[in-house]
Amino acid sequence: IYVEEQLAIFLYTAVMGLSSRHVGERFQRSNETIVRYFKKILIALLLPPFY
Repeated sequence: IYVEEQLAIFLYTAVMGLSSRHVGERFQRSNETIVRYFKKILIALLLPPFY
């Protein structure tokens, strides 16, 4: 998955507050993929070099 789609998954999930199942249907990805990339972006945003 390209980083743009990873960020879109993160933002869509965070803003809409939907379950990974709903987001997975929207992006045509498995629940595991949605959770994996949501966590990846969240961790990247929380690491000190980001801010």
